[in-house]
Amino acid sequence: MKQTKYVAREPDANGFIDYTPEEHGVWNTLITRQLKLLEGRACPEYMEGIEKLGLPHDRIPQLSEINQVLGATTGWQVARVPALIPFQTFFELLANKQFPVATFIRTPEELDYL
Repeated sequence: MKQTKYVAREPDANGFIDYTPEEHGVWNTLITRQLKLLEGRACPEYMEGIEKLGLPHDRIPQLSEINQVLGATTGWQVARVPALIPFQTFFELLANKQFPVATFIRTPEELDYL
């Protein structure tokens, strides 16, 4: 499997993942850019889903926050995974209504990657 320099953050005993102020800043930049790009491009259903998720802009959301909304509205959940996972694991998670989510965020230097 391909290697990456990114390492997923581990949650504390309560499931909380502590991100740095710089990481929260990267999140703010990324979500602001993405939402602006969606305007006039994404279908109404997609935009409704984004609104229902209620993702904060000032901080990286905790997985438990996302799971509350996803579980109640779709029956799906997010599942914390390392930076990269094998294809089999990826599809097993999807088969069990779990979106794989790595708990890291790119660096400011890589904001424009992809």
